[in-house]
Amino acid sequence: MNIWIVSMECLGIQEAGGVKNVTYSLAKEFSSAGHEVTLFLPEFKCTSLSKIKNYKEIDTFSANINICNQNLSCKYAEGIIEKSKIKVVFILHDCFLTKDDIYVYSQNEENENFMHKKGCGHEDVNFLDVFFQKAVCSFASFLPQKKLPDIIHCHDASTACLPAFSSKTELLKNAKTLVTIHNAGPFYHHEFKDFESAAYITMLPSDVLEKALNKNRIEPFLIASQFSTLTTVSDFYAEEITNPENDENTDGLASLFFSKNIKIHGITNGIDYSLYNPSSQKSSFLPFSYNPLKKDLAGKYKCRNFFSSYSEKCENFSQNFEPYLENLVKHGFLTPLKDSDILLSYHGRIVYQKGIQILQDALRILFSKYDNLKLAIAGQGDNENVYKLINFANEFNGKIVYFEGYNKRTSRLCVASSDFIILPSFFEPCCLEDFIAQIFGTIPIAHKTGGLKKIIDGKTGFTYTENTPEVLADTIDSAIKNVFYNPEKKISMIQNASQNVKENYSWKKIAREKYITFFKNL
Repeated sequence: MNIWIVSMECLGIQEAGGVKNVTYSLAKEFSSAGHEVTLFLPEFKCTSLSKIKNYKEIDTFSANINICNQNLSCKYAEGIIEKSKIKVVFILHDCFLTKDDIYVYSQNEENENFMHKKGCGHEDVNFLDVFFQKAVCSFASFLPQKKLPDIIHCHDASTACLPAFSSKTELLKNAKTLVTIHNAGPFYHHEFKDFESAAYITMLPSDVLEKALNKNRIEPFLIASQFSTLTTVSDFYAEEITNPENDENTDGLASLFFSKNIKIHGITNGIDYSLYNPSSQKSSFLPFSYNPLKKDLAGKYKCRNFFSSYSEKCENFSQNFEPYLENLVKHGFLTPLKDSDILLSYHGRIVYQKGIQILQDALRILFSKYDNLKLAIAGQGDNENVYKLINFANEFNGKIVYFEGYNKRTSRLCVASSDFIILPSFFEPCCLEDFIAQIFGTIPIAHKTGGLKKIIDGKTGFTYTENTPEVLADTIDSAIKNVFYNPEKKISMIQNASQNVKENYSWKKIAREKYITFFKNL
């Protein structure tokens, strides 16, 4: 098959959230299975071309994009992802090229314009999305008939209107489209604020937009449902977002999916074990190697000691730590870690969805019970939740360290060094953090929701149902007593969890057994 993958992000090229991993891994596995793959991305300032071979602007073709009642010229560039046959087509326009990041404003952009607050979404997000999608469709006119796609796989709300545009593109009428919902939570819909703005930007017919109303807003996922097949990133999440009881966690979409009888297919995300394999320092980005599959954890505790060295209260670190502290601001500190200390971790976005306040309140309970309990956090997010977390870290001197920002080495080391990773999300479409933790020999403790339900309670981690600080604290307390003070049981759970991820959730298995079969059935 000829497969087009349309996304705002891709691992190693331009990164933001978990979508980057899915985009890259599916492209890689589809290509290795013998399918022709073209990945479409808008080119931003943050775009890295270091892994793109033969990058060049296409000077023989440009397109006129009909948007906001005007025609805007669009250019393209192309290249190949190194060590692969994956073709990448970049959409070139100033609306992308002048943006520092994919979805939100940077500190530099806030400095230039105080209205563009760091961490807040682009004010012209709907324009960016539509321009990108229409530019992808327009690229079809550059290609010979035999190079046109059989499948167009769109990722998340930022690409969800594309099936409506492709249905009106003569050259793409025979292509089957599907849209994967990576997150249906509030703030992730990329919805149009009202009917008028949706009509002005998309120029779609009134009847299409009317069927996509959510109160007064126009939902891209509801536009997609009229022209395309919808999937999401786990079976459990597919059930949740079509259940009206989950309106709060979908900003009203669940009731609309249910009332309109919109089918959403769940295909659980995989993970590329080789990208995290702790037995290879080159893959894992960890300072020491070890192998949970073989119950070899000596290197894990060397990683822990290394992490402890720059988590302590110190102003001047040696040059050895520079690669781990780049782009980070450290808040709080840990007293030197001892073998008897219990280290919990959290890595991910610092936002309401992730249950950050639940985590803080549960730790307040546990700190009064355990003198040897400590917490390491790495991540970035919205200002309000980050500010609360900074205060929390400073409140418990010696017990909490928070690395604000993103640094791949420290993010991974934070998780690899800990005994348990805590995932108290209110809702979670799939989650990669439990997978990564299990590969690193770290036991997940998670709220039993969405994709986190793939954790096998008592065998590959611990889950709990009622997401309150008290229940989370009790679950952590039980896990500590169950496995931390029972080394034989702990190492058995670590081995089971790592083996389960490697055998049952490889991207090769998911891509070939799930997605390719699904594409053929379309």
